[in-house]
Amino acid sequence: MNYQFDFSIVSINLSILLQGAANSIIISLVSIVLGFSLGLIFALLRSLNIKAIKYFIICYVELIRNTPFIVQLFIIYYVLPRIGIYVDAYPAGIIALSLNCAGYATEILRAGIESIHESQIEAARSLGMTYFQIFRYAILKPALITIFPSLSSLFITILLGSSVLSAISTPELTSIAYSITAYKYRHFEIFSFIAVFYLIMSNTLSIIFKYLEFRFLSIEGKQSILKFFKNVLIG
Repeated sequence: MNYQFDFSIVSINLSILLQGAANSIIISLVSIVLGFSLGLIFALLRSLNIKAIKYFIICYVELIRNTPFIVQLFIIYYVLPRIGIYVDAYPAGIIALSLNCAGYATEILRAGIESIHESQIEAARSLGMTYFQIFRYAILKPALITIFPSLSSLFITILLGSSVLSAISTPELTSIAYSITAYKYRHFEIFSFIAVFYLIMSNTLSIIFKYLEFRFLSIEGKQSILKFFKNVLIG
């Protein structure tokens, strides 16, 4: 084996790699917000038990959960133009990730909402709460306490799944890495770097979610920020 490692290729192209990483983060965060919002709407609509809406959402969730993400992406980017709907790579990636996120978030949120006992809602009504207050304090927040770890895992998966957008040349981190290696043939150095960078991004996101859960959804979170960092470090 005569291969000589040369990580200077990383430092030479660091700025463009960081730009790709920034694009990955932006795409992921926008997709998470849109996907979560759509998933919450679908979960609430499904709880209404209106047959037509319920079966539409069930079909949507099954379609998303039982087809590869890359196929969903290709349908949006390559198939829709055949019927006159043209979407550039960047928005196509966001749309595909958002719809994929929504499919999984719908089921997670539905499970959380259905875990709330009817007596808890009745108690909130007896206190004179408005519908919005009941939804916020008696349904959504208790449900989030239960399902937040699952949502956190889903959102991290969305971040890592953004690498698939390289298949349609969306300018995110993996796509930039492909472009560099196509000319420099330094695959080990470049892909080792982006593997570490994805690890850093996913762990950073995990810590942020742990903080949000600790700060807003736990009793301990109302006491001390120092205890949070202690819990994170100790595990």
